[in-house]
Amino acid sequence: MTMQETGDSAVAWYKRRRTLVVFVVVAFFAGVLAGGATTTDGTAGSGTELEIAELTGEWDEVAQALGVDTSATPEELAARIEDLNEDLSRREDRLAQRADELAERESELDTRAEELAERESELDAREEELAEQQDTGPPPEDEPDSSGGCRSDQVDINTASHQALQRIHEIGPERAEQVVNLRPFSSVDDLTRVSGIAEGRLGGIKNQGLACVD
Repeated sequence: MTMQETGDSAVAWYKRRRTLVVFVVVAFFAGVLAGGATTTDGTAGSGTELEIAELTGEWDEVAQALGVDTSATPEELAARIEDLNEDLSRREDRLAQRADELAERESELDTRAEELAERESELDAREEELAEQQDTGPPPEDEPDSSGGCRSDQVDINTASHQALQRIHEIGPERAEQVVNLRPFSSVDDLTRVSGIAEGRLGGIKNQGLACVD
């Protein structure tokens, strides 16, 4: 076993049985002193000797666990216990620091989890909006009116100027001149009377939705 492992074992043992260590040490040295005194005056009894023997056995166990010699003086033992207390205090401080770091990380994770939940909620709302738009579809476009009636943004082929007529799809200067000469028209469909405007070009004019007859 390495010195580090021995120290770790001593600290762990001391942490579990700190109160017992102090009691045994005090009792052992008190008992030894008392035993020495009674032996000196010749009044030691068998009970005292038995107590000293029991304390000696307990002291041997404590000394072995703490990594000190059984013949250590009280000063040496006190220094060893002080070292163990300091080592134990340092370890407790490190554990407290790690606990604080873990608590801080947990708080950060909770914050990130809340942010992710908020983003997921926003994405769900957007998906619902897109789904509603797909269900309803685009707004219907106004059908070109070929039978009559003009909006303010349309071109009345019966009254529009030569220049205004050229805004209509498939109608250039020459066809605009023909439209002016062939007026009146009963409907947009009547534009087939203009040279070069057949059903194909008429469809393009009507799809544009600009030409009208009021």
